[in-house]
Formats: sequence, structure tokens, C-alpha cells
Amino acid sequence: MSRSKRHHFVPQALQRQFADERGKLWYAERGENGLFRPAEYRSPTGSFWKRNYYTLLGADGPTDVVEREHYGKIDDYIGRLVPHISRVIDDGMIPLFTGDALTSLRIVVLHMMRRTPDFFRGFNDFALGLKFIEKYEKHLQAADNSYLLKEFRQEMLSEQRVREQGRDVRVRATISPMPAIEGAMEEFFPKFVLSRTRHSFVLSSAMIYRRGSAGDPNLEIWMPIAPKVAILFRREKLRDPVIVEIASASQIREVNECATKCEALASHSHELIASLTGEWRQKR
Repeated sequence: MSRSKRHHFVPQALQRQFADERGKLWYAERGENGLFRPAEYRSPTGSFWKRNYYTLLGADGPTDVVEREHYGKIDDYIGRLVPHISRVIDDGMIPLFTGDALTSLRIVVLHMMRRTPDFFRGFNDFALGLKFIEKYEKHLQAADNSYLLKEFRQEMLSEQRVREQGRDVRVRATISPMPAIEGAMEEFFPKFVLSRTRHSFVLSSAMIYRRGSAGDPNLEIWMPIAPKVAILFRREKLRDPVIVEIASASQIREVNECATKCEALASHSHELIASLTGEWRQKR
């Protein structure tokens, strides 16, 4: 089996919910100057991906096991979940999540939050690799293992090897268990927020936005799953019977403003993306 190298940090199944009738997206990424580049018309295959982003260093060389086995399962889940929610809402019914289904939804939202480049903003694989090397060298020195220390230093001579080691550290940290956070998430219950106007949510590289601080009792966690639908998690001491809410134009605008802080945006609407990224202002 050939190793996959194009790793999507936003599942293609989720991207397709935001695509136009031709199955494509208007996609804008930030340039090195920090500004968004002009939006390009792309397919989900060509959007929200990085080469070898989840590749690990295996015993027999680089491996895509995390992309296939970990995120592959999450992406399959998203591919079933999002169309199901949309169909239920379109039929005038209410999506209900209880028991194991609710637990799975919470866990997947947490993994989606941690899998993106936006979560690791301010870090880079090279710096993580250098930090790992420094720590491991100290370990070998303390063990007085001069042979392994010499061999390890020889192995880490190239910049590419340091980056690969840092990537390995990042990926393993990303998929590691998080029992404390999962426990805290049990206080949150999902609602479904709908747009009944011309206003639409955009999709971003972060996918999920926290509005409020961790200790804020009014903390909200938003995850748009379609232009007219978002999942909203709130803390609830007593389960609120209102599962579906109608979004105001200002709410949608505020969520989309959160998206503009991310590394990339996409939408079925070029007009919407251009208004958020400042593309039209740049052309003037």
C-alpha cells in the first residue's frame, strides 16, 4: 500500500457541505505577509491540506498510520454525521444526541479542534524538533551513554531530520488522550443553530471556535457544519429543551469574524469570502 502524503486537516466530507452546486469552493489562504491571498476556485481535494502533515517516524521509516487509522475514522464519522444532521433538520425534525452518541460527538469535536495548524500556531516542527533533541541529549548524557549520544547527534545533522522529529512530536501530542478535557466537556450539550436568512457561515482551517475563556460559565463552542447550520455547545446544568435556535445576522457575522483569524477560509460564495478576507479592498 502506498503511503498517503496529502493530508487534509479539514475533512473533505465537511468541505463538501460548504461547496457550490459544482462541488467546488472559493478558498483563500494567508500569505507570508499575514494577509489573505485572493480566493481560488478549488475542489475539496485541493483545499485545507498539507504534505505529510500527520506523518510519523515509524520503525521502518515514515508512516501514514495516523492519517489512515486515526483521522480516517474521524473523517468517516464526519461523513456520516453531517449529512444526517442536515437531513433531519430539512425534514423539520430535531437531531438528538444522548448516551454514547453524545460522548462520541464531544470527543470528535475535541479532536477536530486539535488537528489543525491553527491549534499549533506559534509553534513549528523545526523548533519542536530542536527542543526534543536537547531533552534527549540530556537524557543520554545523564545515562553516560556516549555511543548512543554520538549516533543520535550524527542522525540529527540535517534540518530536514530535525523537522521530521518535531513533526513526530507534534502529531503524537495531537492524538494523545485528554481525559481532563474530555471530562470538562461533559458539562456541554449541543444545540443546532440555523440561518433562515441570506447570511451564511464560512468554513475555516480551525473549524471550531471558542467564544469566551475556559473558566467563563457562558463559554460557547461553535462548529459550523454547513452554510446554514452550526453546532453550538454550551454548559447546561439542567438540559435545556430548546435544541434548535435561529441565528441572527449578528451572530453569524461574529462567528465568521472568528474564522478570519484562521489560516484559511472557504465558502460556496466568492462574494462572502472576498468580503471577509479584504480581497476587494486590496484590488482597489
